[in-house]
Amino acid sequence: MAFTLPPLGRKNRDVLFVELANCSAQVAATSKRNDKIALLADVLRRLAPGEVEPAVAFLVGDTPLGRFGVGWATIADVRPDPAGDATLGVLDVAAVIERLAATSAALATAAAITPSSAP
Repeated sequence: MAFTLPPLGRKNRDVLFVELANCSAQVAATSKRNDKIALLADVLRRLAPGEVEPAVAFLVGDTPLGRFGVGWATIADVRPDPAGDATLGVLDVAAVIERLAATSAALATAAAITPSSAP
């Protein structure tokens, strides 16, 4: 499924990615079932229809694409400076993951069709 990247700096996103992360942390921090349900319901209720699928995937610890060819070891040392303000929406993050998957697939294809230089 293709996710359309909204224009950067777009105002009034329904749900920012950081809100999903905060919700997930709050759900993990409480043992009360009703509190967990209320927290999840609050964030899910605010999602735009196109955000539901990727947001649910993120909340359960997955990506909208499932496995996409970029492993933890590849990104473990990537530590960009945090943004001053959270601005990435759910669809922003889903679109970046989709781009990573496409890049990973293209690199794998190129490696498979490039003749080895070793005899």
